[in-house]
Amino acid sequence: MSATTKSEFLNHEIPGYDLQKKLGEGSVSIVYKAIKNNQAYAVKIPKDLTAENFERISTEYRKEAATLNRLQHEGLPKAVAVETYSNTPYIVMDLIEGKELSKIFTSEPLSQEQVINIGIATAEALA
Repeated sequence: MSATTKSEFLNHEIPGYDLQKKLGEGSVSIVYKAIKNNQAYAVKIPKDLTAENFERISTEYRKEAATLNRLQHEGLPKAVAVETYSNTPYIVMDLIEGKELSKIFTSEPLSQEQVINIGIATAEALA
């Protein structure tokens, strides 16, 4: 495997990371599972990057990484790197394994206890 691996999902290269699969997608970014030196990471890449929004997205990624690194909770990743390669900003984060909240919320009605536990965990992450 080369030091720079071309993603089969995007026309981007992320130096040293092998993008494995898409983990999730929001309105402006896609998050992929990536491997580097046998360690799994999450890599966030913007979806619709243009020359006009490059600086704004780069600034937002730096702010997001700083916020993640200030918060201390087992359910929140730490930002490992915020870089730009081939005019594409990206964030490398610890990969947190587990169920997506969106899947938990849509799979079946939650009990009162489950809702309280999710609320407590969310509050602790933001404290």
